[in-house]
Amino acid sequence: MNKEDFLAKLATVPEEEPNEEDRADLKEAADINDGTALPLEEVKSALDFSGKLNIRIPKSLHQKLSQDAKLDGVSLNQYIIYKLAR
Repeated sequence: MNKEDFLAKLATVPEEEPNEEDRADLKEAADINDGTALPLEEVKSALDFSGKLNIRIPKSLHQKLSQDAKLDGVSLNQYIIYKLAR
């Protein structure tokens, strides 16, 4: 199932107010939260990005990046991610 199908299916699930058991579970989770939990809205917004980015670059730059990646022994994708993250 791809992301779009999943989100479409998820949208058909009706939202309900939490019952007493759900509220107890939510309180327990909040009590043991070590600060690494993400708010639901932050998780939802992260789903808006596919992680794919298509760009056009000059052939000479493509060649240089490919050669540099090969010299470093990594894929072009890994090399570009490394360069962008620096």
